[in-house]
Amino acid sequence: MSVSLAIPNTFDFAQYFSQVDFLGNPVTCQLYKSLICYWEGKFVAPYIGSHPNTCITYDGYNYGDKKLRTWTAPSKESLHLGLIASALSGNQFAQLTLLSHKMNNISQMDDKIILDNAVQTCVDMLEKKLIEYKRFDATYPACGGFLPWVEVDVNGQMVPAREKDGTISLPALDNGQYVWSTIACLQALKKVPNVNQNVLEICTNVVNRMIHSVQTIFVSNDRVRERSLVLSDTAPIEPKNYKTATYLYESTEKESILSDPYEGELMIMFLDMCGTWTKSTNICDLYWNDIKRYTSEFIARFPIDKENKITVERGSFFSSHEQWKVIVLPYLQYEKYKLLYTNNEIARTHHSKNWEYRGLFATANVFNDEKEVVLPFGIDSLSHRDHSKTMVEHALKDMIFSAPYASFPLFMVDEPKALAWYNSMARVHGMQTEFGILESYRVKDERVHTTMTWDGKITTVLALCGGTCEILLEWMKENDKFDLFMRRVKARYDAFTVATFTDAIIEYPDERDSTTRKIQEIPVNQGMEYAKSIFKIYLGHQNQYFKVIPNKLLSSTKCVTNRSEATLFDLIYVGIDVVYIRVHGSSWIVSVLGDGRITLRDKVCGWNELFMIKISEQGCVLQSRLGYLCFPKCRETETICTISSEN
Repeated sequence: MSVSLAIPNTFDFAQYFSQVDFLGNPVTCQLYKSLICYWEGKFVAPYIGSHPNTCITYDGYNYGDKKLRTWTAPSKESLHLGLIASALSGNQFAQLTLLSHKMNNISQMDDKIILDNAVQTCVDMLEKKLIEYKRFDATYPACGGFLPWVEVDVNGQMVPAREKDGTISLPALDNGQYVWSTIACLQALKKVPNVNQNVLEICTNVVNRMIHSVQTIFVSNDRVRERSLVLSDTAPIEPKNYKTATYLYESTEKESILSDPYEGELMIMFLDMCGTWTKSTNICDLYWNDIKRYTSEFIARFPIDKENKITVERGSFFSSHEQWKVIVLPYLQYEKYKLLYTNNEIARTHHSKNWEYRGLFATANVFNDEKEVVLPFGIDSLSHRDHSKTMVEHALKDMIFSAPYASFPLFMVDEPKALAWYNSMARVHGMQTEFGILESYRVKDERVHTTMTWDGKITTVLALCGGTCEILLEWMKENDKFDLFMRRVKARYDAFTVATFTDAIIEYPDERDSTTRKIQEIPVNQGMEYAKSIFKIYLGHQNQYFKVIPNKLLSSTKCVTNRSEATLFDLIYVGIDVVYIRVHGSSWIVSVLGDGRITLRDKVCGWNELFMIKISEQGCVLQSRLGYLCFPKCRETETICTISSEN
């Protein structure tokens, strides 16, 4: 893994790289990936990201108050197992991540003594995990080898979380991730020369245990449970010991059924390939038929410019988190799906580039009134209809956050640009620590959330290692499952045409030297002369140029918004701390707030539109979801400078 570039000997290494450094420069890409793995490995290490006795993961670490998050879930375990499987298969980046805690400084990244023992070290880690899985299964046999959310006690042992009625809840989505990562470890172990046969036997038993119990636990009435409730911890694995969890939807209690085509599909694939079905009883056929029936709901068209649109797969929220399945199973072996997946990343990066966000969006832990909450972030126009206003609702509460791990899907199709987006977010002040990157930052003021979790960190590491796709592709071929896998993927995506556009590419982020958005600023001492120059303003999906005309009012300035219709507005007046504008004939007031925000309030309807503001001595720029307004400051007696369209 040796590189010829100077290595920044600091955890906040992102400041030493620009977004363009990665294009056509594999040496820089390799160095940067090594730095990510080295520092993220400090989180994966015992006492921070995992328990030293059992190697069971902790959910994460609260960097702000230096407290462990002493619970975990099968999804967190899956990421750790995925890294171990990748390391056992010889991936040097995975090995560096898992052995980083044994290195005292960056100069040891190529330490031959440490790396030569990488495989054995990883086998030892896996053995500790497997012994704890075995103990948990013996204590709670009704879980059938699957895992619920658990508390990790002082000894590193897992204690299941319980519902209010005392039952244990087994999530199908998380366990789908977990079971495939366990299979990947088993596949990798088999290839290790002179492997400890005891470890291999325990791993085989763990996988077989889940194969034999999965149908009873997760299948009911020809449907797959999203969450299966275990009524008795020690009862035999029989249908009567499990029931389907319910949830409230519009005041109606409904059964929680697995039906998403995102991460949840991993459990369906496991049932399909490893369940003991007959041709007449495979309920997975029903799942795939349902998905095919509703394919139109999952397809959207994303506009690249005025004339051209590309086909994308609509998300639940279009959060990067929803692409998790692609770092687990070899979906990208099917070219049509790879094309669609690439289109998704084109749309994701175009959206952030066009709206001048420095980062990408994914479900993340964030702060809200100093309390932590988990919120979904994505792209409203590419979300499911039930979630089509999620980002708008977040924006109205100043709750838009970006997360560095949102770059992980990009690693599967365009590594240099994935690194560029990751670097752009990592350069936010305070994002990088001695335990790797933090979870998220608020877009408005780039205030960081000082939490770190497996989801928010190690998805990126596993993706830059290539995931477990090649390992599980090998497993499928050796076990005659690959044809079935490809048949299911083809049936899922052959139902529609993937529209592409040759000029549509995955975008690079803009260069950011500061921790504020890149907004056009009026230079000091140039005042009105500079105000006459052309500003580039992005509005909706169209690039238009507008000129600031001092001391002149136009009756109907046209502003294209992200809505389908155009909005007409007049800038009427700007004082020291208030702007009056007229939109669609209504009177609106813009108030400048002390913390750098301004709100736009309709005097009639009372609806608020939030703006970002950048103020210099001579002028300011307002930014909202609708676009930018640029104008110089005016004295109260002066007429406002008006923005007009210039063709």
